[in-house]
Amino acid sequence: VFQCHHEKGCNVVCAGENSCNGLRVRGQPRNTGERSMSLPMNIICGREGNDGACQNGNFSAPYRSDYLFIMNVNLFGTNNLRGTQIYGPQLWRAPLHVQCNYNQSCQGAYIY
Repeated sequence: VFQCHHEKGCNVVCAGENSCNGLRVRGQPRNTGERSMSLPMNIICGREGNDGACQNGNFSAPYRSDYLFIMNVNLFGTNNLRGTQIYGPQLWRAPLHVQCNYNQSCQGAYIY
């Protein structure tokens, strides 16, 4: 499990074919009772012309995030998110951006 903490932005890049399959990324505020996460989570899967990065993963925004928080998931290549679950922010209406750049880039994903 790769944890993104509140005091740093989080950038995960999985550029190779079948790279980061089974990866779990979680946004984590310092303490659920004190402080929320405000810096962005950026996840990039695949690159032009390749296949299968980030399959069967789990990407979760923190339950608590403030209005500055953004979660971005960008996909290049095909079949990148097959079987992957993405959970966007739940409080404060912070945005979740998922960009699928090729046919079938996001096929088989579960986005909540």
